[in-house]
Amino acid sequence: MTTAASPTFPFIDAAKQTCITPEQAQFFRDYGLLHIRNLLQVNELNALREQTLPLVQKAMATKVDDRDYVYKKHRDTGKEVPFRIEYVIDKTTSGKALLGHPFILQSIQLLQGRNFLPTWDSMVFKLEGMGAEIAWHRDSQPYPENAADIDHPVSAINVDFYLDGSDLSNCLWGILGSNRWNIRMPWKPSPSSMGATSLTPRARCRSRSNRVMCFFTASWRCMARPRPSPKCAG
Repeated sequence: MTTAASPTFPFIDAAKQTCITPEQAQFFRDYGLLHIRNLLQVNELNALREQTLPLVQKAMATKVDDRDYVYKKHRDTGKEVPFRIEYVIDKTTSGKALLGHPFILQSIQLLQGRNFLPTWDSMVFKLEGMGAEIAWHRDSQPYPENAADIDHPVSAINVDFYLDGSDLSNCLWGILGSNRWNIRMPWKPSPSSMGATSLTPRARCRSRSNRVMCFFTASWRCMARPRPSPKCAG
C-alpha cells in the first residue's frame, strides 16, 4: 500500500465500523488519502458490475456521440479508447444507492459537517491491454487559510469505488500530503515521476475489488498505463 518512508495507512474495515474514526479523519486531513475495505455487500458489488458493464461495452463497440462518453488516444497504438463515462448515478439504480450509503454519509459529515453538496459522478475504467493512462493531476487547489464562507478547512472530497482488483501496472497512485501543497509547489508531473518523486512519500493504492479510496480533490494522483492485465474499473 505505501512505500517504506510513508506513513502507515489506518486500517479501515466498513464491515466492522459504521464510519471513519476521529483519528482516521485526522489522517485524511493530514495526508489526503484513505483506503476503506468491505464497504459493499456482495449483491451490491455484483449489481454495480452488472449495470455498469453494458455502458463500457457500448463505449467499446463504437465511438458514442454523447459528451457523457469520453475517449482519449492510447499512447502505444494511437487508437481512440474509452476511459470515462459521466453521470453513472443517473444511468444505474445501483449507482443511486451509493449516493446514500450510510458509512460514506456519516464519514463525510465527520469531515465536513452536516451540510454538503454532491457535485459530480463518473466511472473511470481501463480496457485490458488498451487502457488509457491517467497522468498526474489534481482537481483543485487547497482553500486559502482564511477563505471567506468556509466553515470547515476541507476542500471537495472524491469517493472512488473500485469494482475490480488492480496491480502495480494499473493501480491508482497518490502523493501523501499533497492536499496541502499550494500552487507554488516546485514540482511538475512527468512520466519519470510515476512513483518516483523525492519530495514526499507516495502511496501505491493497489487493491482487491470492493475497496474505496477517498481523496481530497487537491491531492496529486495518477493511474499507470497498464500492461496486458485485468482491468481496473472504479
